[in-house]
Amino acid sequence: MRNIYHKKQINLIIMAVLSLMVLFFVPQNAQAATVKRPSQVKNLTVKLTAKNKAKLTWKRAARI
Repeated sequence: MRNIYHKKQINLIIMAVLSLMVLFFVPQNAQAATVKRPSQVKNLTVKLTAKNKAKLTWKRAARI
């Protein structure tokens, strides 16, 4: 039983580290799929779920 808990804890730590890497290393210019010009990212968040999945969301800043 302890091995299963330890394995889940290690997986959660790995997901958290990967999420932090995404937050710090994603460039500020994000290319949207439908837009030809890159736009600035206003807000970038990463959420970890209980099923060992990471959800990445961002909001596009207003164009100048």
